Amino acid sequence: MIAAMARWNEWLEARFTWLILASLALGLLNPGLARVVAVAPYFIAVIMFLVALRCRMADVVRALRSPGKIGLLLSLVYLVMPFFAWTIARGFLSHEPRLAAGLVLINSLPVAATCSMWAGIAGGDLALGLTAVSLTTLLSGLATPAVLALFIGTMIDFDPGPLMRGLFWTVMIPVALGLMVGERRRAFVDRHGPQIGLLIKPFMLSMLVINAALLVPYLAGLPPLELVRLYLVVFLQMMGGYLLGFAITTLLGLDYAASITMTYAATMRNNGAGILIAVSYFSPLMALPITLNTLIQQPIASTIYKFYRPWRARRDGRLRSLGGA
Repeated sequence: MIAAMARWNEWLEARFTWLILASLALGLLNPGLARVVAVAPYFIAVIMFLVALRCRMADVVRALRSPGKIGLLLSLVYLVMPFFAWTIARGFLSHEPRLAAGLVLINSLPVAATCSMWAGIAGGDLALGLTAVSLTTLLSGLATPAVLALFIGTMIDFDPGPLMRGLFWTVMIPVALGLMVGERRRAFVDRHGPQIGLLIKPFMLSMLVINAALLVPYLAGLPPLELVRLYLVVFLQMMGGYLLGFAITTLLGLDYAASITMTYAATMRNNGAGILIAVSYFSPLMALPITLNTLIQQPIASTIYKFYRPWRARRDGRLRSLGGA
C-alpha cells in the first residue's frame, strides 16, 4: 500500500503543472466558488501542519551550530530576494501597486517544502535544504509580516498587526503542533511520508481553485497584454533570483552542494501560504503574481541545476588548475 501511494504521489508530482492549470481553469469557469473563501484559512492551517510533520527539530538544532551559513541563508531569503523583487516591482509594475506588492509577497514567504527534494536531486546538501524549510516555516509568522512592512509599505497601506495575529493561528500554531507530533511519531511519519504528500496536494489545488474564482472580476478588466507582461515579470524575478543565488554563494566560496541548496531555498517559496495571505489580508489581485509563480516554480526548478552543475564543475576545475599551477 505504501509503495503504491508513493508511486501515485510521484505520478501526481510529475503532472502537477497540469493539475495546477486544471484547478485554475475550474475556478475561472466557476466564479461562484469564491463564496467558499472562508475555508481558506483552515486549508492553509492543514497544509502547514502537514508540512511541519515532515520537518525535524534536529534540522533546526543543526542550524544553530552553523550560524554563519544559516545567517547567509536567512539573509538571502528575507533580505536579498525581497529587495530584488521590490526593485523589479518598482521598475515594471509601479502602475498597479497591488501587483507590485504581490511580487514582493512571493519573496517574503517561507521556503517551499519541495526545496529539499530538488536539492537532493541536484546533488545538493539535503540536510541544509531540510533546515531551510523547517527554520523559515517556524519563523514565518514573524518574518513574513516584518519583510512586508519593510518593503511594501511604500506601495500600499499595510498594517502588519492583523496579519501577524492571523498567521499566529493559521501558521505558527499548526507548525508548532506539526513539529511536536512529528517528533513524537517520527517512525510513523517517515513510514507514511507518501500519504502525507498526497494529503497536501488536494488542499493546495483547492486554494488555487478558490483564488482563481476570486480573480474573475479583476481579470475581466485586465487587458491580455497586461497579463502577458505580468507573466514575464514573474519569470524575470524568478530567473534573476536563481542568478543572484548562484552568484552570491559562488563568490562567497561555498561548495556546489551548499550553493545549489541555498539558491533553491532563496527562490522556491510556499505559494499556497502566499495566496492565503493575499486573499485574506490584501486583495485577490495581489495573489495573481503568486498564482503565476506557482505555474513556473516546479518546471524551472527541474531544469535549472542541469545548467548550473556543468558550469560550476568547469569553473571549479579551472580554479584547481590555476591553484596547481
